[in-house]
Amino acid sequence: MATGEVPQTLARALDPQWLSAALAEHAGGVPVTHVETVEVIRTVATKVRFAATFGEGETRNFGLTGLLDVAAATARGGSTMVLEADFYGRVAGRVNVRVPDCVAAVIDRGAAQGVIIMRDLITGGAQFCS
Repeated sequence: MATGEVPQTLARALDPQWLSAALAEHAGGVPVTHVETVEVIRTVATKVRFAATFGEGETRNFGLTGLLDVAAATARGGSTMVLEADFYGRVAGRVNVRVPDCVAAVIDRGAAQGVIIMRDLITGGAQFCS
């Protein structure tokens, strides 16, 4: 789990520079060189599936959840995202519960905001109910 800048917009969340920092531990420091959006779902929190290319060409698929491009009133609900990021970053690996692999959770406690980056289960054949 990392502490740092939590993006406020989808464009920033999918910025290769920001993703390189967020995914540095997962990628062994290899930078993200290209990002392709696969799907965007907007509810209270934005969920985006994307493909990130690292270095010279290895592509991995992820899903990111956060309060992106939202009104100030909605952004005040960021404490919920902090709790979710804390769950995936601190608790999920210690309890017997089946959840997607969280590869990064970034939290800005001062701003009460957080984002979660997980492996994209759909590319592996998972299906979700509507």
